[in-house]
Amino acid sequence: MATLTDDTISSNNAAFAGGGVSNDFGTATLTDDTISSNNATGGSGGGGVYNTGTATLTDDTISSNNGPGGVNIGPGGVTNYGTGSLTNSILSESSEQGGSCIKGGRVMTDGGHNVESDDTCGFGSTDVVNSTTIGLATTLAANGSSSPETLAVGPGSSAIGEVPVASCTAVTADERGQPRPDPGDTAGCDAGAFEYQAPVVISTTTAASARSEERRVGKECRSR
Repeated sequence: MATLTDDTISSNNAAFAGGGVSNDFGTATLTDDTISSNNATGGSGGGGVYNTGTATLTDDTISSNNGPGGVNIGPGGVTNYGTGSLTNSILSESSEQGGSCIKGGRVMTDGGHNVESDDTCGFGSTDVVNSTTIGLATTLAANGSSSPETLAVGPGSSAIGEVPVASCTAVTADERGQPRPDPGDTAGCDAGAFEYQAPVVISTTTAASARSEERRVGKECRSR
């Protein structure tokens, strides 16, 4: 049994299948993980994840993984020949034959509120497919955390607020330890391992009033 939480799995290579994660007839639970830029050069692919057992993926970001026929879950991204589920996750930058999920394998169970850059996983009505606005970074970065590095989403991303608050109570922080939902955007949580932090807006009127009050108090003190 393997449990991975708040981990980044990147730049690995497999000669057969499962460049990032290979779960052969076991049980794997992946939560708040980034699986990026892994490669599988043969077999059934699964550059990101290869599963023949039971795999549960929640709040994961799976991007730019390469397989013999594509990128990400299918020959590239996630290859599933067992029992698997995807919930509140991002699947991005898939291409060629495989796309995000393998064609010919078993369909991953849709846990809802996933965001996908193509439409190969068989997701349902609560998900976002064929999205051109995921806005996922192409390279890993610290993003305010010394470790691990993550792939950030930018303003306007289709992943932001995709998960209703009622559906993100089990995972209350992202991979970096930032709270879910972001205190500046409590309408919902973000899909994937990265929770976008809304900019803190300081009212110029409030700031000016504070400076005026400081000057007034200073004058009173000097006149005494």
